[in-house]
Amino acid sequence: MKFPKLRGNKQYLLVISLLGILFLSVLVAGLYATVTSSNDVERQRTAGLAKLAIKAQLNSLKSATEENAYWDEAADNIYRGTDHRTFFERNWLPSTAENDRYELIWVVDPDGKPVVAGENGEIVALDMGQRFGPGVDRLLASLNRPNENAATLIYDKNEVAVLAASNIRYTDPAMNAVHVKDRPYRILFKKRMDQKLVAAMGGDMGIPGLTMGTSASDRPSIKLFDGQGAVIGQLSWKAPSSGYIAAWNSLPVLLAGSLFFFIVLGIIARFGFNVIGRLAQQALTDSLSNMPNRRALRQAIRSRDYAGQPYALALIDLDGFKNVNDSYGHAVGDRLIRKIADILQKDASDDGLIARLGGDEFAILLRGTSAKDRIEGMAERFIQRLHYPVMIEERSISVGASIGLVATDGNSIDDGEVLRRADVAMYSAKRHGKMRAEWFDPQLDEEQTIANELANELRISLANEELDVVYQPIVAVGGSQCESVEALARWVSPTRGPISPDVFIPIAENTGLIDTIGLFVLRRACSDVKDWNGLKLAVNVSAAQLRNPMFPIELRKILNETGFAATRLELEITETYLIADTALAQKVIEGVTALGVTISLDDFGTGYASIGFLRQFAFGKLKIDRSLVKEAQYDEAARMLVQVSVAAARALNMVVTAEGVETEAQADLMRVAGCDQLQGWYFGKPMANHRLLDFISEQDSVYKHTI
Repeated sequence: MKFPKLRGNKQYLLVISLLGILFLSVLVAGLYATVTSSNDVERQRTAGLAKLAIKAQLNSLKSATEENAYWDEAADNIYRGTDHRTFFERNWLPSTAENDRYELIWVVDPDGKPVVAGENGEIVALDMGQRFGPGVDRLLASLNRPNENAATLIYDKNEVAVLAASNIRYTDPAMNAVHVKDRPYRILFKKRMDQKLVAAMGGDMGIPGLTMGTSASDRPSIKLFDGQGAVIGQLSWKAPSSGYIAAWNSLPVLLAGSLFFFIVLGIIARFGFNVIGRLAQQALTDSLSNMPNRRALRQAIRSRDYAGQPYALALIDLDGFKNVNDSYGHAVGDRLIRKIADILQKDASDDGLIARLGGDEFAILLRGTSAKDRIEGMAERFIQRLHYPVMIEERSISVGASIGLVATDGNSIDDGEVLRRADVAMYSAKRHGKMRAEWFDPQLDEEQTIANELANELRISLANEELDVVYQPIVAVGGSQCESVEALARWVSPTRGPISPDVFIPIAENTGLIDTIGLFVLRRACSDVKDWNGLKLAVNVSAAQLRNPMFPIELRKILNETGFAATRLELEITETYLIADTALAQKVIEGVTALGVTISLDDFGTGYASIGFLRQFAFGKLKIDRSLVKEAQYDEAARMLVQVSVAAARALNMVVTAEGVETEAQADLMRVAGCDQLQGWYFGKPMANHRLLDFISEQDSVYKHTI
């Protein structure tokens, strides 16, 4: 093969050069267009990330404000206390100096006037209008519902800041209805967006050179607006140059360079969205249990997954959790919360949601046509599990649960209303004895309203010492001589008249008043009966009182103060308390009997207590329930049960008392069965102490006359 001549070679080279130039021109033009387009995309993406970073700061401060506003202790101080400043200094002021989430906190009254404010660890006098302008009023006006919060950007001291506000309220809707109504106090948090914070935002979101400014710039930027739409600043960042660098460095390997560019772009985008996803996930996660929180639960109910579908909700409140914190400390209480979370999650289905709503409240959410049956089964299994202690390290801790259940058939019901119904059902379960689950019924709303009103009246009556104590005689089986008396609490409501103990005692247990009532009855009865010629005194003690580890100490204090002999005192407990927590019951009974006090097992024959329980616990007396006494008149099996119970008690050296004796026939039947004592209306109704003294004198006269 011959080579072309030089002229031909020149022409070939010229053609190749022209084609090469054309190719390179097209290549460069295309590459330039691609680079330009890539840089524009980078600008738009970064602008979106900058906006999301601002939104994340608003949501973060709103979440912090919500946590501090949705707090029973804070609400109690604001709406019912008087020393707001002390509470503010103890609970909120330190965080303004130590917590970089915010540096200014203040509380305003329903009219928007500041109550107390703290900035950078010090109490300050704050003129909101002068310092922040009308933006604060606009923010407060947006809080038009009790459970709402809001946040905005403001301009303060020559810099942009985030401002968030929330209505201070109780976790209990009933308490809000009584104390908050439609005039809530508000708490506001302010956090400045200085250059340090902005730089950190840029680092988290992958935005190079992110800075805050107030004037126009030739760099890419977004404007920042306050709540009234006025421009108060702008965020700007370094202009993107990755496209040019990648293009010029990758000309020899264009395809590899282009691929690398898109990979880098994808990594950057993925990093930014991962940061946003983590922030969003944190806002929906309970930090202690790592479970979904209340916000996540409400979002789930409002989501498209639940729209038009039947679903069921269980609201769980732990019974006795406060005693765990008081007895073992908050560290053990936190471990118990995580243990309860593990128990619930082990029983969860793939389509269910288990959430911790705060404190000792949890929720289970299931959807589908079988949700109602499945959630009822989960509630029953959870309650059965809590019949056994929970082991925390080497401690055996017992708690109970009251569960409210609500189901929907797919109709549109506001998530707030669903939670309210579950809450009402849960409190009904508490009123009816705890360790149970109840379904919501519209009638419960009326019952809840009455219960709340009674609770408030009971609290006032306790403060005014308006409760009374009456006494019912317990007579010897061989005659009518009074051997002991049972002290019973009585309450006459100023508005409703006499209220049955079956009504107000459960309310007292649910509202935490039972300890006060129980100690009041004990102290009053010991004082009244002390000089009654050695007469023994029986006092009912509720399960809630016995769960208090301080009860034996309080009992000893009352005996010492009144001078009442411990050997004359009998404390009556029910068998349901023994079943709920056998280990704790054993410990408390041992502590009480160590004082010389007798323990009586009340209402025997109505539940699960067996002869084995009589052997296990150091009971001094067995009280046969009134229902069994009544049935024994007509039912042979009931009579046999009475006789067997009496025989077992005698074998264990226990005194046997039959209560609820209303007729002579019942009295004769209990005498034949071998009871030692009788109690009931046939011998005497509950009466005031002065009337009881007359009764005892009359009975003693009759007794002496008969012998």
